[in-house]
Amino acid sequence: MDEVEEVDGEKVLLICDTIELLARQINYKKGIARAYNGRAEYFKNKGDIPKAIELLSFELVLRKQDNDSLGIGRALNDIGASYSEIYFTDSAIHYYLLNLKLQEEIKNYKNIASAYANIGNLYADLQMHEKGVEYLKKALQTRLDHNDEKGSVYTLNNLAVAFGKWNKPDSAISYSIQGIEIAKKYNNVFVQGVITGGLAEIYKDKGEFQKSIAAATNSIDLLTKANRRPNLVYPLVNLAVVYNILKKPADALNLSLIHI
Repeated sequence: MDEVEEVDGEKVLLICDTIELLARQINYKKGIARAYNGRAEYFKNKGDIPKAIELLSFELVLRKQDNDSLGIGRALNDIGASYSEIYFTDSAIHYYLLNLKLQEEIKNYKNIASAYANIGNLYADLQMHEKGVEYLKKALQTRLDHNDEKGSVYTLNNLAVAFGKWNKPDSAISYSIQGIEIAKKYNNVFVQGVITGGLAEIYKDKGEFQKSIAAATNSIDLLTKANRRPNLVYPLVNLAVVYNILKKPADALNLSLIHI
């Protein structure tokens, strides 16, 4: 629904209404489903997650009526992600597992890996560390088994974050470095900057402050190069915290002023 996502405000709903009207005239269920998906995205962006889930549920019915396996999978995943946002964990896991089962049946290995990753990230957020890492490792292995090294960079970052939450910094650092190397290989400056920013926090938590400063500074340079200014907040905050720990508040303040 890219054409809808670029439109602001209430016009989104008007466009969705038009799409649905035209699709119903020719009984094009995919088009009707897309209209429901667009509305769901609109309400999700507004913070009305229950309304988004209601609309996604209508979309799911239409996708099933149309025997649209890929559409069914996307709807199941979107419902799971929506439940996750409002901390309905059991429901989120339920829909994520339904999506995983479907993807395994149709042998869509990229989507299988994504399903594993979504489940793993949710368990990691819940501090269920072993299960989180278990699913994330399945996601990584699935990608590697199907020669998706480029896509594995995201799972490596997920594993780094999960091990960081588990208070296992050495493993977190190892996966971060692997992710950075693959991001470099494929010239993904943005992801390289994001992972390097996470690495800065891991070093900070370990008390290795000079390494943290170097990683955060590198992250800022990379994200600036990638023109991703909003993402600078994370490494800048981390850098300011480290300078304050080192009792150098003036350096922290100067850093903030430079990037305002």
